[in-house]
Amino acid sequence: MNRTKINLTSFLYPLLFLIFILLFWEFLIIYFKIPKYFLPSPSNVLNAFILNIKTFLIATLVTLSITFLAITLSIISGVLIAIGVFQYKILDKTISPYIVILQTTPIVSIIPLLIIWFKSNTFITLVICAWIACIFPIISNTLIGLKSTDKSLIKIFRIYGASQTFMLKKLYIPSALPYFLSGLKISGALALIGGISAEFIAGTGGRASGIAYILLMAGYNLETDKLFAALFIITVLGIFIYSLFNFISYLLLKQWHDSSTNF
Repeated sequence: MNRTKINLTSFLYPLLFLIFILLFWEFLIIYFKIPKYFLPSPSNVLNAFILNIKTFLIATLVTLSITFLAITLSIISGVLIAIGVFQYKILDKTISPYIVILQTTPIVSIIPLLIIWFKSNTFITLVICAWIACIFPIISNTLIGLKSTDKSLIKIFRIYGASQTFMLKKLYIPSALPYFLSGLKISGALALIGGISAEFIAGTGGRASGIAYILLMAGYNLETDKLFAALFIITVLGIFIYSLFNFISYLLLKQWHDSSTNF
């Protein structure tokens, strides 16, 4: 009962605060007679969203497809790289510097090159950019989890003659799971940011256009109500992606790990 009350309270307070902000925002627009092209009111933003809902829906699906494809690729490649680096020390010394270089290189500097290479398929360019943006937390967190396996459990497994493959499946990977899921929540947001940033540089249009293209065109045409509606959608997408991975983390860890108790 108390837990239900706490969950309702944690949801109700932010909602009431949001309603207050929107009402105050609407009041300021009306009172100071601020023109819509400079700062639209919440009602203007809602109207722009309703009038362009089909365009927003298509763009949202494109952005989500880029984001989740990049996350899927980062999970597969990131986990494999982390396991390979953990298993083989020579691989750690060989590719670790390049992983850091890839992460510290600004994504905007790579986009023009990718556009040249994949000029016939802009969608692939956007996916690659989002993948580059989100793979590092998967690698680093999974690797930390693998290296943080309880040393006493490792000794017990070795005493009973467990093979390295068996230990990897039954000990190392389960121990690294909470770390991996923590990195996954970070990667979800980074994939969204990477994909949108790439689309800003690529300037895609037509059927392959996502939310970023709507932001660009709305800015060029001074349709600030439409621009704010697109920004709101991006915010909702970020919250949705984080909440989704947070829920997945809870489902996988609720039976045995302390990190799921505060879900």
